[in-house]
Amino acid sequence: MCAALHQFSCLCERYVLHHRYLPHAFLVNNVQVEGAILCLPHSWLLWDVQSFSDITPKTLAILDLLDPPPEVLVVGCGAAMKPLPQQLQEFLRARNIAVESLDTRNALSYFNFMNDEGRQVVGALLPAGVAAAPADSTDP
Repeated sequence: MCAALHQFSCLCERYVLHHRYLPHAFLVNNVQVEGAILCLPHSWLLWDVQSFSDITPKTLAILDLLDPPPEVLVVGCGAAMKPLPQQLQEFLRARNIAVESLDTRNALSYFNFMNDEGRQVVGALLPAGVAAAPADSTDP
């Protein structure tokens, strides 16, 4: 893992584990974290994303720095599941990263399950209280 990630992450003894969530926060390894987060198998980062529409290849560029690369990206969309825009699907497909787009409650469970199995998983999680954005008419 690159040194820059270590500077901004909270390294955990074993695995990142989500104990519960609040409308605008998460409880990760017994630490309350406000706002969106990126969860890696052994660390987590604050993520500068406010809404589903802010999730772009640019806000996920950190995926290119991870070694080993993630097998799966679990996107917690907030209050409700929403399909990812085509541009983001292509970005992930080009990197051979499978994606699961779920409401945050289910994304947390899926992330914990995959992480407990030792899989290379990344969780890109919006707080559960974030409302689903209206469908964009430009998305196919």
